[in-house]
Amino acid sequence: MRSLTRAAIIAVGSELLTPLRIDTNSLFVTGQLNALGIDVVMKGVAGDDREELAQLFRAALARADLVVFTGGLGPTDDDVTREAVAATLGRQMSEDAAITDRMRARFAARGYQGPMPEINRRQALVPGEARPGCGSRKATRSSFCCRDRRGSCVRCSRRWSRDL
Repeated sequence: MRSLTRAAIIAVGSELLTPLRIDTNSLFVTGQLNALGIDVVMKGVAGDDREELAQLFRAALARADLVVFTGGLGPTDDDVTREAVAATLGRQMSEDAAITDRMRARFAARGYQGPMPEINRRQALVPGEARPGCGSRKATRSSFCCRDRRGSCVRCSRRWSRDL
């Protein structure tokens, strides 16, 4: 396994490209990575555009051992992180049944009447060979980690944890 010494952070969301939202996640993740001895060598913000995100991701993979994405993992069509990661790494997407079951249970526990909205199943899609997990217990979004062919780690998460 490749050691993780250099990181890139990519914040995803068109709202972050306006003066109305500030990307505080990258600041927090930078502090956490630095505390682990990992240098942040690149940060970027991408709007909700698959190709622009894929271009930024390719640049990050060329410079870093670890790429951390924040955002873009929700259920709507403009949440494009998982698709951009899968396409860039040349992997197919598949639904993780355990994530879907966990989301259905969360909806039921909150007293949601009827079945979980189908749009939420999109959040259970992960790229092939990805390891699902590390997701927020308060949200339905899931996260995943995977590696590229060189061994670089890719982490897509709404919430940070030390589980790299």
